[in-house]
Amino acid sequence: MAIFHSIRNRVNPNGHAHFEYTYSDPVDLQSEFVIKLTDLETGLCIYRYKCIVYDGIGSWIGLEPWFTGKLSNLKIEFIGKFYQQYFLKFDNEPINFILDGKKFFPHTNGDPAFQTFLEVEEYQHYDFFGIGVEEGDIVVDIGANYGFFSLHAIKKGAAKVLSFEPFPETFNSLSINVANHNSITPIRQAISNSEGFGKIVSNNVSGSNFLVQSSENVKGSEKILENNPDVFEITTITLDNVIKEYDLKKIDFLKVDCEGSEIDIFKNLSKEIFQMLDKIVIEYHSDSGKKILIDILEENNFSLLFSGDVDCGLIHCKKKK
Repeated sequence: MAIFHSIRNRVNPNGHAHFEYTYSDPVDLQSEFVIKLTDLETGLCIYRYKCIVYDGIGSWIGLEPWFTGKLSNLKIEFIGKFYQQYFLKFDNEPINFILDGKKFFPHTNGDPAFQTFLEVEEYQHYDFFGIGVEEGDIVVDIGANYGFFSLHAIKKGAAKVLSFEPFPETFNSLSINVANHNSITPIRQAISNSEGFGKIVSNNVSGSNFLVQSSENVKGSEKILENNPDVFEITTITLDNVIKEYDLKKIDFLKVDCEGSEIDIFKNLSKEIFQMLDKIVIEYHSDSGKKILIDILEENNFSLLFSGDVDCGLIHCKKKK
């Protein structure tokens, strides 16, 4: 059994935390284990990494200042042939998400979800530039994940939200999270460029699952596919058919975060559907994908604003009057 004999929490003046560990007792070479960090206030995983351990190794985990500034008490777990956990305290104010007067504690399947929670609720990335959900909006949430944005939309006054999430375990958690809100409809389908079936890759360490058919639009997908990840068959539907099936007369706010599939969706969207859209926020996953989306949106009379870097970020856009 491996015994970790050194672990410490060090926060420098910039808030960058390092968690260091070493171990001594002999273990089997190439013994696999998982390091998992969980915020105790929300119960959300903020980091998970699977690795191979060797006797006497030391390592560290560095967290960005904007992370550490929002963490309360933290649990660190080392899970493998041995199991140990440690509790660390950051002395920060806990993150509260109040919905209908009740505190929201999200259900997840244990992948790193704290960053998404912060982006949606604490930093409100989908409200940048004045392009946000408004009272009475009809919202379509493509890549709903655990429902953080769908719930945020209801909190902002949305009249109806269709939440699309194809990944099985994530969809189950989504369904639990939105169960008390009749205005949210969780749908276990992927929005794509065709109707039928597709294959989704489970990238279960980073929590970013993507469609195999759209993998060329996701940076680093080649390496993930080389490692023989779990692949699940899911059903797909086009946005055109979503509008017909759910009898939508308009979509006031379209949120798209689907790990590369955004290119296929917008490349194949008809002019008639673009006329039904008002506000759109899209997460892009490559510089080339960003350029493709910009051209399509500008051709269809949308004004654009951006946040993020070259390879990943958000495009905020609104139809020109």
